Amino acid sequence: MLRAIFVALCLPIAALAASGDNGITGGGSATNRSGTITTGSTSQPVLPTNPNRVGCEIQAVGTADLWVAVDGTASNAAGSFFLPAGSLYRCGVNTIVPTGRISVWSTAAGAPFTAMEYSR
Repeated sequence: MLRAIFVALCLPIAALAASGDNGITGGGSATNRSGTITTGSTSQPVLPTNPNRVGCEIQAVGTADLWVAVDGTASNAAGSFFLPAGSLYRCGVNTIVPTGRISVWSTAAGAPFTAMEYSR
């Protein structure tokens, strides 16, 4: 005879973050820094230096690829992270959060990107 045992795991419903703007644990703020590539093949700053940064996200939302550089000049070479169209770059998730300038680069002028900076 085959017996099946079903175990239900019930967890209490609790808030995922302490109260504060935008659900940032301990309070904080989110700043929308979205935009477009101003000039093709030219690095442009997206997130300025911010010692209070606790996270960030940059997504290539159009059809163009982007490159992202932390504390440097973005380009399509070593030292920049390749971000294929539709991809997301995220900092601060179980990692050290860079607080320096973050820049982007693309060959396509007008290429859109979504960028959010989370600060405390």
